[in-house]
Amino acid sequence: MDPISITHRNKTKSSLLAENYLNSAEVMELFGYTSTAAFYAFCRNHNVPLCQLNQRKIIFPESRLSAWIAKRSSGQNAGVQL
Repeated sequence: MDPISITHRNKTKSSLLAENYLNSAEVMELFGYTSTAAFYAFCRNHNVPLCQLNQRKIIFPESRLSAWIAKRSSGQNAGVQL
């Protein structure tokens, strides 16, 4: 799956607008979740970096999610990029 890319026409705006984002389904698959409720509870309990656009839409900034995973990783595959 390709990450969502949101790029603003005016490149002088915030760098957040040029960030690559993953949607909930992509991150659920990455983490191995099949239950949406369990996945959202995990995100709340473990402070997973996300952007809630409205009550129904959540996206995950790819660079912040990668850093969050690397911070919690250990062993041989620590720091693997998404």
